[in-house]
Amino acid sequence: MLARIIAASIHHKLFVGLLVAALVAWGGYSAVHLPLDAISDITNNQVQVITQSPAPAAQEVEQLLTVPLELQLRTVPDEAVIQGEGHSYIFAHQPGGTGAAYRFRRYKVKAGPVQNGDRAIEPLDELPATTQSVRQGAYFLEAELNQVQQTN
Repeated sequence: MLARIIAASIHHKLFVGLLVAALVAWGGYSAVHLPLDAISDITNNQVQVITQSPAPAAQEVEQLLTVPLELQLRTVPDEAVIQGEGHSYIFAHQPGGTGAAYRFRRYKVKAGPVQNGDRAIEPLDELPATTQSVRQGAYFLEAELNQVQQTN
């Protein structure tokens, strides 16, 4: 079979050459017209707050202003919020995983309205200030959690 394809390709050089040129042209056209939003934005939402306060030290400003603001302005992508059992949840990375293993925990949150694809959340379970929430794949983690709970 392969020998017949090679023999036909050698016999019809012009057809094979035109086919290759058409594929290269199609690939070039596709690369040029690729929409920019096909490249995901992997950065989290960031807000810069500039304050002038001559008295407190940088640590005090961090503790009294920055951390409370970050907790109040916490948002995640809408697909990171899981709805189930009458509540809203997010998953967050748990420190302490060994090697390449990651550990995740589900946290109960009060979800706000969606705005520009992001949803404001208010944690109902205590979240450490350095918590890294899962931004993609939350439904996969939910399915894995349910599968583990069903086998136990």
